[in-house]
Amino acid sequence: MIVARMQYADSLPPKQPWEPPDEYSAPPEALIIQPTYDFIRAHLAAALPHMRPADIIRDNEDRIWCLAEKGKEYLVFSLGGGSVTIDLGDAAGQQFQAQWFDPRSGELSPAGVATGGGTVSFTSPNGHCWALWLSPTNDS
Repeated sequence: MIVARMQYADSLPPKQPWEPPDEYSAPPEALIIQPTYDFIRAHLAAALPHMRPADIIRDNEDRIWCLAEKGKEYLVFSLGGGSVTIDLGDAAGQQFQAQWFDPRSGELSPAGVATGGGTVSFTSPNGHCWALWLSPTNDS
């Protein structure tokens, strides 16, 4: 127990503020974002701090946004599904595994392989919001 920054001898030292608590019960309203939280933690925890907003979307720019570490990893969010065209001109010669992330279920589904050096296009599975994740293939 810690009271006014005084620690009792029988208590554990305080955790660092960025460490998750040992036990946590999310409020029921937070469950809607759990699939996205799990996806970020499992797949993007190391990459996300290096990503920046990227102006590489070539269609539906008012409904699609992109975070990227250009030439390495891309995360594209499409507000209403549909066609997504991305300019990978800064990634010439690189190959990326493309996967659709469903923020409602947390499921990843294959979207193909993208090769850098020009524009690539994908079509979302339906008209709901989706995220398209392009990560380096093992061959890159």
